[in-house]
Amino acid sequence: MTEATKLKYEIKDINLAETGKNQIEWADRDMPVLASIRKRFREEQPFKGIRIAACAHVTKETANLAITLKEGGADAVLIAQIHFLLKMTLLLPLLKITGFLYLH
Repeated sequence: MTEATKLKYEIKDINLAETGKNQIEWADRDMPVLASIRKRFREEQPFKGIRIAACAHVTKETANLAITLKEGGADAVLIAQIHFLLKMTLLLPLLKITGFLYLH
């Protein structure tokens, strides 16, 4: 994402990010196949120069998928619909790690 296209955001309680980061890391430890794919993608950059958009309910598992796409070189956007079940704790570290997120 270029400087001109970076999204502006306001975070009410940044302290929630650490909890979400811990949840994402916990899920990552339980997803060894995705971790293996992420390692390969990091080295091979199969999505370099490709824009990928995904619309998903953000969970600790889909957060790991988004991180994998980003580490594979993708110029990616994750679109998340906010509703009462969506935890901001997961969105904050995902925004910090990937630099992309669009909330609808």
